[in-house]
Amino acid sequence: MSDESHNRRYDVAVVAQSLAQLHEFVTRCDGRIEIVRPGSDDRCVLLSKRELDSLERALEILSNTDDM
Repeated sequence: MSDESHNRRYDVAVVAQSLAQLHEFVTRCDGRIEIVRPGSDDRCVLLSKRELDSLERALEILSNTDDM
């Protein structure tokens, strides 16, 4: 998993203007970018496919622990 130094938070307006650069950061660093919008408490996260696969695998392993 990525460490906290690879986690960022950006306003949706910045993301719209800088998606290519943010994609580069996330895929190169296995980082996470939290996307926020003024006036909303909702968030979404941009993360690398490799990190998503890792998180899904961890959930799969943890969901199978009851079988042991």
